[in-house]
Amino acid sequence: MKNMKNMKNYTELHGEDTEFHRGSRLGLRVTLCLLCAALCNFASAQTNDQPSAISHQALSISEAQWLLISCVSRLPSEPYVFTGVIVMRKAYGVELKRLKFKSTISWNPTTSYAEYDISSAKGELLETVRSSRRGRVFTLTRTVGANREAAEPPNLNDTIQGTDVTWLDAMMDFVWWTKPEITGTDRVKGRNSTVVKVHPSEPVPGCAYVKVWIDDEQSAVLQAMQVNEKFQVTKNMWVRSIQKIDDQWIVKDIEVETPGTGNRTKITVETVKQLNQTNN
Repeated sequence: MKNMKNMKNYTELHGEDTEFHRGSRLGLRVTLCLLCAALCNFASAQTNDQPSAISHQALSISEAQWLLISCVSRLPSEPYVFTGVIVMRKAYGVELKRLKFKSTISWNPTTSYAEYDISSAKGELLETVRSSRRGRVFTLTRTVGANREAAEPPNLNDTIQGTDVTWLDAMMDFVWWTKPEITGTDRVKGRNSTVVKVHPSEPVPGCAYVKVWIDDEQSAVLQAMQVNEKFQVTKNMWVRSIQKIDDQWIVKDIEVETPGTGNRTKITVETVKQLNQTNN
């Protein structure tokens, strides 16, 4: 794996007002064996970012499932460590809150693991939240302070230290949600996309479903919207830019908005390293 000096920043996507959520790739758990087979076949058939010759018809799955599996296949297969900042601002630019984060994330076809250290702007550790999933078994744990004292785990839809970002956003557990459905097609900032709606596999208070716009050419999520049980939009997400490490696309800047608050929270990734390179 090449180090950070070989990382290429992708161009700012369609200008500052791009409304899309490219880094937060949504996928699903079809069945464990089916998903493993699909991803293995997809990866082995890719050449120069060309789509796999394997089709959703050959796998006997729906087109919506195939679109989400294609998104999952774009995620890094090796564990990565990210560091950066989370900044919450008013719409007119006044900074309300600044946090630092360090995250270790590993996504695999059948399992996921994520650990987030959230610190103050001065670097004081505020909390550490860990999630893991093996099939249908999902666990979430939390510690607080530098001494990492055990604490009550958050709900997935709880915000991170009062920002617009929730743990559901950060943990990306919706990768394993089931029964997606295609609701139509659209154009997002000049890009042709397919709109897919996914529902939680288990109840998530405050989230009835997530609607995503998937780029038809790149199999990347262009835009995402969260809707609650009252069919109210509770979250909009955009990615401002992404960066490439070898053949893997990694989010660089992402914004999250809670409608009606007048606030937006921007997550900026400043460093990315493969886990086995963190001590190099």
